[in-house]
Amino acid sequence: MLKRQLRRKVQPVHRLDHRTSGALLFAFNSDACAKLQAAMSKPTAKKHYIALVRGEWRHEADFTYDSPVSVGRDNDGVKLYKNATTVFHVISSQLNATIMLCEPKTGRTHQIRKHLYKLGHPIVGDTEHGDSKVNRWWRTERNFDRLGLHCIELTLPGFFSEIAPLGEEWAAALKSEPMWSAAVAEDPRLAAESFDFRGGSFGKTIKTGEETK
Repeated sequence: MLKRQLRRKVQPVHRLDHRTSGALLFAFNSDACAKLQAAMSKPTAKKHYIALVRGEWRHEADFTYDSPVSVGRDNDGVKLYKNATTVFHVISSQLNATIMLCEPKTGRTHQIRKHLYKLGHPIVGDTEHGDSKVNRWWRTERNFDRLGLHCIELTLPGFFSEIAPLGEEWAAALKSEPMWSAAVAEDPRLAAESFDFRGGSFGKTIKTGEETK
């Protein structure tokens, strides 16, 4: 779909798990893709996610969680696991929900979702690792019919730091919740307005070296 929109070939650099919204990164050629992927692999690269999770947070406000997650099965059907680390920070919390800032330090599939489930705080709207009763409440009472996980900022030092606003659906669902105003005060990125860089070239370009990619 993106290839048709841009009318040119694109190569994914930063993708998102199914139903997760937020910042994506693509390159227009293999040279740019290699440079950006190398930058993504450095410890200085940052990916910040916002998660809406079930219940009032029961752990430390700043919490690093190390726990292996499943990454598939071997030829005999035995589950395979790899180490995974996620840093969590409480933005705002109330009795029935918490808004979290999540920074994965490893890139396992569904890592944030699996870690939060293990911690007893599944993400709202997660049909695979979540709570169906809680999901139904947010869907019927707040019209929040989506996965509550969003990549709000992507930073590659030497290249760029960009915010992907949450969008109206989050604000519409959370504005009546007691924790929302405190959350925006704690992290103003939550209230960032949507914008569109497309114009005639259908995409914001960044410089990866000698030319614009």
